Amino acid sequence: MTDKMRSNESKIFDNDKDFDIIIHFGEHKFHAHRIILRVMSTFFDRALTSQFAVAQNPVFELGDDDDAEAVWAMFRHMYNIDYFHDPASTNDRSLDFHVAVFTVADKYDCPLLRKNVVDQFGGIMHSQLTNNQLEKVISIIPKICGPTAPLLADRSLRDKVADVCLVHFNKLICSDVFAQALTKGSMFDDRGATKLLVYVLGTSSMNATKGTFAGTTLTIAAAKLIPK
Repeated sequence: MTDKMRSNESKIFDNDKDFDIIIHFGEHKFHAHRIILRVMSTFFDRALTSQFAVAQNPVFELGDDDDAEAVWAMFRHMYNIDYFHDPASTNDRSLDFHVAVFTVADKYDCPLLRKNVVDQFGGIMHSQLTNNQLEKVISIIPKICGPTAPLLADRSLRDKVADVCLVHFNKLICSDVFAQALTKGSMFDDRGATKLLVYVLGTSSMNATKGTFAGTTLTIAAAKLIPK
């Protein structure tokens, strides 16, 4: 048995014959173990050791506000199963899935899962840009770094996306879709866009886009965001 196969198997994951608490979320229920939840999540550690009655209840309610598949991913991670593992499919997970998992990991304060997502996401994003799959990446950037993106306590995913964008900026700025969104201010919030443009203006990226639509829009974006 390979390490990967072993990491995606667990005799105690959602085992209805071996559990001491049920987590209920939406239409789902998960048979869990308090000690594992507490070790892996500061949220659960506080909730399950509080003086309130909810800490002793056999069923813990999470509500139905979260992406259910992302919550399942969080629990897989807690039981040493790859969070992105899907026994029902061999298809790769979408970038949106990883963002949803990071959002859940931020809400329930699972630091190891957040780090795992950032590493996975950064690798996928880099690979897609290297292979010229710009459309997939460009569509996800504003969901993490844009002015209307959720403000999470942990900025590490946002920072990772910005770092990858810097590495691949010459390729991204040659996309009219990216350049237009950057000019309109819908790709990054002001802080992120300013930081990006200040960096780019100090590199050779401007020369690579001279005389192109991308170069023109980059100049406009810089004029709007960077004080003279």
